[in-house]
Amino acid sequence: MLLPFTVYHNKKHRITCKVVTKVVTVKNDTKKLKVQRVTDRKLKSLKPKSDYYRVAVTGSPGLSLRVEPSGTIVFRYRYQLAGRRREVSIGSYPAMALKDLELKYSTFKNHVKNGLDPLEEKRKSDCNPANKTVSELSVEYLEDCESSPKKRGGRRSPATIKEYKRIIDRYVLKKWPGIPAFGEMKVSEINVHNIKKLIKHIATKMPNTYKGKGTKGAPTQANRVLEVFSGMCNFAIDEGILEQNPTSSIKKYEEKVRNRFLTMGEWDEIGERDTVNEIKLVYDVLQESGSRLVFDAFMVALHTGQRVKQIAKLRMDYIENGRIVFPLDEMKGRKTHEIYLSPQVKKIIDQRVADGLTTDFVFPGIKPGDHVHPDSLKTALARLQPKVQAAGVPHFSFHDLRRTLSTQLQRLGFRGVDGDILSHSRGGVTEAHYNRHKPIKEIKRALTVWGEEVQRALDGSQTNVVSINQNIGVR
Repeated sequence: MLLPFTVYHNKKHRITCKVVTKVVTVKNDTKKLKVQRVTDRKLKSLKPKSDYYRVAVTGSPGLSLRVEPSGTIVFRYRYQLAGRRREVSIGSYPAMALKDLELKYSTFKNHVKNGLDPLEEKRKSDCNPANKTVSELSVEYLEDCESSPKKRGGRRSPATIKEYKRIIDRYVLKKWPGIPAFGEMKVSEINVHNIKKLIKHIATKMPNTYKGKGTKGAPTQANRVLEVFSGMCNFAIDEGILEQNPTSSIKKYEEKVRNRFLTMGEWDEIGERDTVNEIKLVYDVLQESGSRLVFDAFMVALHTGQRVKQIAKLRMDYIENGRIVFPLDEMKGRKTHEIYLSPQVKKIIDQRVADGLTTDFVFPGIKPGDHVHPDSLKTALARLQPKVQAAGVPHFSFHDLRRTLSTQLQRLGFRGVDGDILSHSRGGVTEAHYNRHKPIKEIKRALTVWGEEVQRALDGSQTNVVSINQNIGVR
């Protein structure tokens, strides 16, 4: 935001922040000191408490921040008009961008300067849906996704809402060449033509620089933007702002289906390998060139099939009674996920504990008390790709390990249990509404066989595929 701030806790205790940052400005060969500004980084550092507290922004008359116990920061504006003191809410952060909050604050100040009541003007604007902008609609839509459990597919997870906000800020509200800016556009002015131009630009003209690729266009991202835009329009219809969804006639772009998985040198009928043992080759490269943290994280991901984000955030207290229990806040589908701790994974974790490589997290990060960032694991694996490819293994990612587990379990004869291991939602009427069986024993059985299969691939011994109809002993 603008300038320094003073913290008020429950309007009683006043603590002045004395942190000053040197900002060098070249003017008449002099150096000036300015007080630290309130930025996105500073706002994110305001931690919630059991009760709300206020943050007054000095240098910005009437502006204050209210930090709620939920972590939401509400920008409020106090003013005096005709001898009467009033207060109006500007918006909440991070649902609303900092630049938009600054703009609304400036607008409210101009209202007071011109003798208009910001509170009354805001009420008039809220009562007239035709005056609502796409930027304002996006804020209300994100708040609705967070608080409405029964409408539009249920309450979204924090990770999903964060992704929605990233898409809205990065693609919908941003000004693109030759495309009208949606941010300040009135919702009633949205039309199919402009949305098509935006989606086509993302799908065909956006530079794709991920992993050094210079190709143009991101059709998958274009489809995700279209889905979020469609959700916003459906919300506007429910609120009586739009009569129909302008995105309903826009077709999605064809997405490339990913099919990469690691092979493990399966044996044919005459006892010879008919595929390359990629798991063994990658294992050797990681042992020689990778760090201990990346190696262990790779092996845990390979044995469990969990997302790299879950592996990075794996806490020691998630492990209990021979299982890993991921809380719903860590899961993409907002449901608790339990997975059997195979002997191979247990050995890796126990060895890390014995070597003093764990804290509260199995894979700690550089900062004390923090976990390794998922992107750090992805980057470390990407840096090893040249050596992996030199060993004869095509490019793969951490996410391909999930496909590896699913594919190999199908080969071993475990049908249907891979979806429960990967924490995928069940499809079909029977699975969604009638089948209430939790396949805990089946998951334990499958992961035990899978762990032994991986161990045989690493040892180079011949695999013995065992049917699930046989009586398999589980340790």
